[in-house]
Amino acid sequence: MNEKFEHIDLTLIDEDVSNHRLVIDPTADAELEESIRTNGIQQPVKLCKKSDGRFTLVWGFRRKAAAIRAGLSTIPAMTVEGLSASQIRALQAIENLERKELHPLEEAQFCTDLAETIDNEYTGSRITNSINITELVAQRIGRSLKWVENRLAMARLSERVKQAFIDNDIHLQHVNLIARLASHDAQEEVLGQVKAQIPAYHLGDNKAEHKNPPATIAATRNLVEQRLRDLSDVPWLMDAEFDGKNACLSCPHNSANRLELFHDDTPQKPQCLLASCYAEKVKFVGRAIQRATNTAFKAAENNSGKTAGKPTKTQVEEAIVEREITFVQPAAVIAATKRRQEPKTPTASETKGEKKSELREIAQRELWQRQQEWRRSIIKAINKSLAPKKDPVALAIVILIYQSGIIDIASPENRDEKAQRAALTKLGTAINAITAKVDPDLPGSQHPLHRAVQALKPYLTNDSDNILEHLSYQCDEDDNFVLDRIATAFKIDHIPEPTVESIEAELAAAQKTQEAA
Repeated sequence: MNEKFEHIDLTLIDEDVSNHRLVIDPTADAELEESIRTNGIQQPVKLCKKSDGRFTLVWGFRRKAAAIRAGLSTIPAMTVEGLSASQIRALQAIENLERKELHPLEEAQFCTDLAETIDNEYTGSRITNSINITELVAQRIGRSLKWVENRLAMARLSERVKQAFIDNDIHLQHVNLIARLASHDAQEEVLGQVKAQIPAYHLGDNKAEHKNPPATIAATRNLVEQRLRDLSDVPWLMDAEFDGKNACLSCPHNSANRLELFHDDTPQKPQCLLASCYAEKVKFVGRAIQRATNTAFKAAENNSGKTAGKPTKTQVEEAIVEREITFVQPAAVIAATKRRQEPKTPTASETKGEKKSELREIAQRELWQRQQEWRRSIIKAINKSLAPKKDPVALAIVILIYQSGIIDIASPENRDEKAQRAALTKLGTAINAITAKVDPDLPGSQHPLHRAVQALKPYLTNDSDNILEHLSYQCDEDDNFVLDRIATAFKIDHIPEPTVESIEAELAAAQKTQEAA
């Protein structure tokens, strides 16, 4: 590949529009323009000469644009001949990926370009699967396999999710989690719930300055995992075999075909029970949709009128056939082309997610008030049922249980299941001790109830009109679990503690009723 240094007329240079940067920095562009006005272009661009005498810009897009704004008529360039389109894309990808200031989505775009080029190079050879392609991309650019896998997954994201990342409404960790979902609709519904947004109750000016931060990574992971491996909305045909894998419709790892595993907890939607197979299909189909979408847009370049530059349904179907990906849902490719045309317009799925997020926000505010009311009512009920004059021994045991820390360990929030089971066993033993009859043959001084009273005498003074008050002082707002267990142990009538989920369901039902009316 012989290179030649020349000054080329700017009007003879054509650009590959798909290679443009996603994130524009006006300040940096202005500084580059001023530098060119003052010092000229210090580093030549690279061009490929075409058979008609014109040139394709391989790299140097910002320099070319700045040169035009600075009023230059020519630009210094290293020119070559005979490069194929795929070779140009590979050179562009490798050159761009060596930069330090790229946005992760730009890295994803250039990794995808390089992966497709390598895929085309090896079409028909023994290296055909996406894992090998990913390894080859990693080798070419000197990055880890995990880094390349994350970037290729990022490229499969919905345009709305990408736009939110560019706008800093979500961060890199959110993006990596959302990219695990196969369906763009599922991705956007999660996006609507986790992205930074203006609080529902904010009515003032400068709303953008009052955005809530995005949801936590833990909350995002939970939302993603709720939808992970859902087969009800995948972008591939359920009865199609591809990538050397079974059709989902008849697969033994489809939960709809294994109802004996679930008994009374049958999933409402079919789920994939083989995570590795699902993940591989997500990768394989995601790349297929990308290729078909690119082909459809290329075919749409010659469209005129209202459909100018917009792929038609026929062009999408032809792209699917041309790319030999008939296992892909045509609707998924059509939706992908529409999302690419209007990335700034919220989709129905994203709006659905936003409404869920708004409902959760209202429920969270309502929860605190309801929990305080619940707390007051249950303490009143316990005090009435277990007044010190009636049963000071039982109250002493209640306080002893709390102070032992058993209840804290046994809390549902505790993730150590082994410790939780052991603590629950101890808690059950303690509750049995509370309700057990005193053995008449056992000396009173040796009975555990008596020893508990002696140990807790400071709480049982004559000045204590409300023994449980000592307990309630030690409980913070997150310890309502203690009160609930006490009421349950003594069979005290009480309403269940309010939860965000129960309030959300109540608000959603009220909203549905209001809309119907």
